[in-house]
Amino acid sequence: MKSAKSFFNGALLRSNLRRFWPLWAGYALMWIAELPLPLLTQFLRLSSHDLPLQPYEALAHQYNMLSAAVTGGHLFAIVFGIFFAMAMFAYLTNPRATGGLHALPARRETLYVTNYLTGLFCMLSAQILAIALTGLVFAGTGVPIAARTLWLALCSGALSTVFFYSFGVFCVMFTGQILAAPVFYGILNLLAIGVEQLVLSFVGSMLYGYRSSFSARLGFLSPPYEILRYVHADYIYPDIDADKMLPTGLTVSHLGMLALYALAGLALAALGLAVYKRRHSEATGSTVAISWAKPIFQYGVALCSALSLGQLLYYILFGQYYSNGAHSLPGILGCTVFTGLLGYFIAEMLLKKSLHVWKSGRLGAAVVAVALAALSAAPSFDPTGFERYVPEASQIESVEVASSSYHWNRATFTADDAQALELVRAAHRSLIDDKARQQAYGRLDDPFDGDIVSVSLTYCLKNGREVMRQYRLYVENAEMHGADPLFDAMDRLLAEPGFAYSRVFGVTQSEWLDRQPYVIGAQLLMQGGEWREDEPQLTAEQARTLCDAAARDIEAGRLTCKFYNEQRSDPLYELQIYARSPEQPGQPEQPGQPAAASTVRSGMSLCVYEGMSETLAALDAMELN
Repeated sequence: MKSAKSFFNGALLRSNLRRFWPLWAGYALMWIAELPLPLLTQFLRLSSHDLPLQPYEALAHQYNMLSAAVTGGHLFAIVFGIFFAMAMFAYLTNPRATGGLHALPARRETLYVTNYLTGLFCMLSAQILAIALTGLVFAGTGVPIAARTLWLALCSGALSTVFFYSFGVFCVMFTGQILAAPVFYGILNLLAIGVEQLVLSFVGSMLYGYRSSFSARLGFLSPPYEILRYVHADYIYPDIDADKMLPTGLTVSHLGMLALYALAGLALAALGLAVYKRRHSEATGSTVAISWAKPIFQYGVALCSALSLGQLLYYILFGQYYSNGAHSLPGILGCTVFTGLLGYFIAEMLLKKSLHVWKSGRLGAAVVAVALAALSAAPSFDPTGFERYVPEASQIESVEVASSSYHWNRATFTADDAQALELVRAAHRSLIDDKARQQAYGRLDDPFDGDIVSVSLTYCLKNGREVMRQYRLYVENAEMHGADPLFDAMDRLLAEPGFAYSRVFGVTQSEWLDRQPYVIGAQLLMQGGEWREDEPQLTAEQARTLCDAAARDIEAGRLTCKFYNEQRSDPLYELQIYARSPEQPGQPEQPGQPAAASTVRSGMSLCVYEGMSETLAALDAMELN
């Protein structure tokens, strides 16, 4: 019989709709439950109060609807995209169904396009119905609704649907197992960003000074993360004084990005057709139905297993006893290679449908073992120079330094402060030079007799790069006697006024300058190194006097106590400073009474150290004993 040349078969479309109408109806009901029904009940409840609707309230209702449509549309597309793809192409996982449909006088292009369009029609028609009913709810209850808002809601949901449904269809083309399709779909949707985090965690555990942080450089290759993060409903504000004016309309942020994902989805759908045309009917029932994709699957499972299970096994067996970049290289090699081979042979069993895979997989296993051993050992030798890198002063735009001593101290130095930048770079080089000693402490199993201080550096370079490092300083009590190059360098850095403000007031110098005019009181928490149970209250005048005296001590360089040697000292006094928010109107000040909690900006304190003569004299004059 002569095959049809059409790309579409109406009979197959109607058959699909009859078979899968429960899925179609359920999807439509979920959209209706997400949009028109909640709005209808809300508007009916509001109408019972018989209050006039203000323009900004009408826009707020539109915003709530658009926000629900956009976010709900993304989530529905992510979840139901694979469900509809599995439904439309379920016959590819059943040998009899595959043989029957492929024996029909219809080209594979016809089968693919018809099934693809059927699923897309079901998903888009449900959204159109829900958006139309939403518009009727607004119109029927008298709440204004802009046609543009409904159009934005429909566009956002439709574009998400096109991408995730197309990607689901693409994934289904590569497997002959119905349950493998959602697994592939879920893993591939988040594979890029997941592998990125695993690689950074794996490499960072072996690098001295590595500072763990979430990275999303490959976020665009993980569509659910990128779309849910960036595409959402937003208000439109006038260009002038936007923060002080009411919004004038609504929009969907990054809708263009979503359109690019939809185009990528159409490209994936076209690639899915190319794969389907070359897919063998006999592949039905196989975990991976395309021959050239089998090595990718097998070696990919081995790599992901090594990065995830390998790190977990290493942490259980070795990682709990190491820190600061100290590590057991034999332990890393053993855990990584073992779990990588485990993943490789599991993938081989799935592909061969047999437990007897040693003979067929031993050559590939040898390749995996050698590759994973090389990849695991490489970071230990720091081939990129990560550990030794200190940015040049000419490259630095600014640098933030944080140290956890008595409490967290932070200071930011800019390129204009050349002397401070040199102190930061000198301290950084001293931290690097002290690697062997610090990592030796990081390998100790016994309790550490001394202090552990965390030092964090964040460089913002002029080319836009950000360089982050974090170190743990193990300071034995015995080492506080005598000079030490590392601790001397850190002391010189911490003596900088920018750091001194943080040590004394608990906030940066710029934050203190912003809050200082609004000080309204203080409370004495500690005196002579001992906590006060009665916690005397200070008036606004007393608190300001102490703050001004402390600032003069800082600028005069009297804050000389050390954190890393024999003269290291904790504060002699500690006070909680109360400051009114600048946005709040003046509050009456009651001498001897604490500030009301609602008027206090927390986070500002006053720590008084030995050497702060003016502040100590002011405290003595107040006779707080």
